[in-house]
Amino acid sequence: MIAHIPSELPLACDVRFTENGQKLRRGDSLWATTSGPGKYKLYVTDPKSGQIGFYGTMFENGDSWPACAQT
Repeated sequence: MIAHIPSELPLACDVRFTENGQKLRRGDSLWATTSGPGKYKLYVTDPKSGQIGFYGTMFENGDSWPACAQT
């Protein structure tokens, strides 16, 4: 994701990518602007169905996402 080349990721052909509940194509939105992973990471797995999920923070254009006002 940081390299901005989604076709190089070994993902299933039917993988879904969403942001805030909106289904997106790989390469859209955060894929194009992410600059690195944040510290918060939560992985959710369902071995029975073979599905996984990820919740976490990312840096976008050098700022944490969502960007916070700095004082």
